[in-house]
Amino acid sequence: MKKIFVIAGSLILLCLQSFSQTSSGQNNRKPSIQNLLGRWEIVGTKDDGGRLEILDSSTIVITYGGEKRALSGFNLDFTKSPIWFDFFVNDSSATMNVKSIMEVISDDLIKWQVFMNEERASHFTSEKGELFYLKRIKIKSVTTFAPQWDKKNYIVLKN
Repeated sequence: MKKIFVIAGSLILLCLQSFSQTSSGQNNRKPSIQNLLGRWEIVGTKDDGGRLEILDSSTIVITYGGEKRALSGFNLDFTKSPIWFDFFVNDSSATMNVKSIMEVISDDLIKWQVFMNEERASHFTSEKGELFYLKRIKIKSVTTFAPQWDKKNYIVLKN
């Protein structure tokens, strides 16, 4: 009889352990381009208006220093930690290749370090590059009210 209780108890413990690993794994989901879609605003800097807009999987627009530019190409490598985000921006005379790293802190906050004319660091550092925090801009929806169609008061005009 003791053996049955020991075996049943062991099975229950194994089931609980596998369940806890599954549920905690869902909280640590890996970021993807879908998680980043939206408008992100640079916070905590003197340059108000800095923004990163990820419109879809092929369109990203950066606003910085009063200039708004669509990226001519980019690569987001989600297999790296932090995420490698390389992009190309067309300037008046040339195309700039910019390397950066980013970390998704929460659904509404990203840590982003940009390395303009230097090699990318493998981790966040204060020694080179520019470090930004981006917060997601919540878009307020506008509700419009359309008049209801009333069958009782509907008049058909005939010629």
